[in-house]
Amino acid sequence: MDELLELYKAQFGRLPSCVKEIPGAVSTRRYFRIEDGNETFIGTYSPDHRETRAFITYARHFFSKGISVPEVIAQSEDEEYYIQSDLGPQRFHELVISRPEEKLTEELISLYKKSLDELIRIQIEGHKQLDYSVAVPRPEFDFQSIYWDLNHFKYYFLKPSGLPFDEDLLETSFQEFAGLVAGFQNEYFMFRDFQTRNIMITNGKPYFIDFQGGRKGPLQYDLASLLLESRAALMQDDQEQLFSYYLQSLGKIIEIDESEFRKEYYTLALLRILQVLGTYGLRGLMEKKAVFIQSIPHGLRNLQFILQKTDPSHISSTLDEILTSLAASGEQYASLPPDFEGLTISIFSFSYRKALPDDISGNGGGFVYDCRYLPNPGRFEKYRSLTGFDDEVQEFLNNEIQVSKFIDSIKSQVQNVVDTYTERKFKNLMLSFGCTGGQHRSVYVASRIAEWSRKMPDVRVIEKHREIGVFR
Repeated sequence: MDELLELYKAQFGRLPSCVKEIPGAVSTRRYFRIEDGNETFIGTYSPDHRETRAFITYARHFFSKGISVPEVIAQSEDEEYYIQSDLGPQRFHELVISRPEEKLTEELISLYKKSLDELIRIQIEGHKQLDYSVAVPRPEFDFQSIYWDLNHFKYYFLKPSGLPFDEDLLETSFQEFAGLVAGFQNEYFMFRDFQTRNIMITNGKPYFIDFQGGRKGPLQYDLASLLLESRAALMQDDQEQLFSYYLQSLGKIIEIDESEFRKEYYTLALLRILQVLGTYGLRGLMEKKAVFIQSIPHGLRNLQFILQKTDPSHISSTLDEILTSLAASGEQYASLPPDFEGLTISIFSFSYRKALPDDISGNGGGFVYDCRYLPNPGRFEKYRSLTGFDDEVQEFLNNEIQVSKFIDSIKSQVQNVVDTYTERKFKNLMLSFGCTGGQHRSVYVASRIAEWSRKMPDVRVIEKHREIGVFR
């Protein structure tokens, strides 16, 4: 903070009247709104010198060409602090996700079209004379960059999903796919993370931020990033309208083969979805950030849609089979339904052989009950293929006094919690029940508690039996 104040003083000859930190996202960068009379600026601290160098180089180049980006006003010698113009607090993202209906309003369509017009400018005009030597991690979206993205998806999403696959065949498929995409025309500026979160709306006009990951690349990647943004959840009709608009606007500037452009678009859209799913895996499944977990179902729906559009000659049968199976697994990442005024109780059953269930509400989890001490019907051959929903297993557990005592004790505890949560207007409570395989005891107890909870007033129950694939 002191360094930022000194930078401001060196630039303007005085200290600002007020500095407030702005909540950040997932990066290590920190942002501050600097107030000085009627003027405001954005101060940034970034420990990554290479990223800072890329952003400032790009920003000054784009600004000199009249492209809608913030103006960099001052930079510290150690490249850790810089000050830029303030574009205001309105992100395009907030307007899109808060829309009243799934279909875009005319106002939002207009903002999307303005954003696409400016995207074309930064891709084509912004590319000219741009110094790509500062690009991080590489100056162009080449084979190595693509291959990194594919492995990012494999290690952070595909493997944690538990879906079986032949790693050697997948490796061959990745290399073929990366080689194909690296051959696409890439003599344009690729924003890399072009989504509504990185578009500010100021006086009805879009401005771009956070383009420090840019490099030379194909046009279609950024278009796919915007139209297939998971949290925005654009309807296919709206996607097609905006796609056609981009194509029409682009055709006024450069000559394109629309058929080939569209074919490559779907292939690059597939790559973008895999990269995004890798990020959802890292930030959501591993770091337990709820907003990323909640985005997974729509990301998998995007994957399912794009696989149907991808040219079969652009993807191996091995990769197609793996991704088709993965896309069909979306229910295991089912997110919370729309807002509910009362208390939502999320009830899970799971196997201790795997990780604890993820808390999709963002509250950090709740009560976890260990059912492994209860009599196990799975030890008997006649019950092994059954689950806690089958009559035979239920009869077995109904006759065990330990089970009924366990359930009664849980009800007593949960009732006290629900009473307090309701009184304090809390919105979410999570209950997880685990056993060895997540098939018999945990399923039985979780379902009994769910059935009992549904009788409470002003309570909504979400029941998820992870290992047997039952959601209700």
